Amino acid sequence: MKGTEKQIAWAEDIKQKYILAIDSRINEIAESKSRRMTEEMRAEQFAEAKGFREWMLAHDEAVFWIDNRDIDSFRPWYGIRMKMLLADYKLLKQEGRA
Repeated sequence: MKGTEKQIAWAEDIKQKYILAIDSRINEIAESKSRRMTEEMRAEQFAEAKGFREWMLAHDEAVFWIDNRDIDSFRPWYGIRMKMLLADYKLLKQEGRA
């Protein structure tokens, strides 16, 4: 990682929190038993989350992690969550329940 020793130490701590949050979301997708979500939808969301994880890991500047240290406001899985809700809505609509 690039930065001062102090920046790198701080950034590594922030990075670890993000990766744990993303991994948790990946596991949620993988273990989801929702009947309203098809295997294709689950696979698409899983691939997107894994791609996002790899993209995040590619950031090697401490300043990136420090600038994005507020995990609650950045919400790394926010886009995935919205896609899940949209998928749920579409299936419920097809079933006549929305």
